[in-house]
Amino acid sequence: MRCLRKLLRIQWFDHIPDTEVLERADSESIYALITRARLRWSGHVARMPDDRLPKRILYGELCSGRRSQGGQKKRYKDLLGETLDNCGIPRKEWDTLAQDRPSWRSLVRSGVASYEDNRIQKKNTQRAKRKAKVQT
Repeated sequence: MRCLRKLLRIQWFDHIPDTEVLERADSESIYALITRARLRWSGHVARMPDDRLPKRILYGELCSGRRSQGGQKKRYKDLLGETLDNCGIPRKEWDTLAQDRPSWRSLVRSGVASYEDNRIQKKNTQRAKRKAKVQT
């Protein structure tokens, strides 16, 4: 964001939110870029043959071992599930949907766009609440 602000010659005292900076730069947020990359990679892995190591690791389960006490670290599968939910892709059907590459690409593209729109709308409402609270 700092680089975009420098390129667009936006100073910090202009008080322009990040969502507007991204809109002026005609760019996506880093969240959208990471989400798209995660979904594209997962679709690629889902289309792999069953004997490939990345697919075996993604779909595999540990036979033994214990997890440490306390808050658990998130696995890639956990993050993928959250990403699928955010983009409106059903968790139970994502691997069958990913088998058709062109439709998966369009589904990912539309899902990430809706996720980004929802994220921006949420940020704008939070900002409006904060501004209304300051004025009263």
